[in-house]
Amino acid sequence: MWKLALVQGPNVTIFEANGARRESHGEFQKAVSAMLQQGWEPFGADSSNLVVVWFRMKA
Repeated sequence: MWKLALVQGPNVTIFEANGARRESHGEFQKAVSAMLQQGWEPFGADSSNLVVVWFRMKA
């Protein structure tokens, strides 16, 4: 099973079985860096209006 997370701007939303948890890291680069340091794996991105990066981690 995978845990999913979404980085949109400086904000991170982590989707867990008991609901979504949100964090803010002040800047997009800091948010992405924090996710990578925690062992999250990037697996998708989109750039319609804002850059959005999806991350996953084995649960």
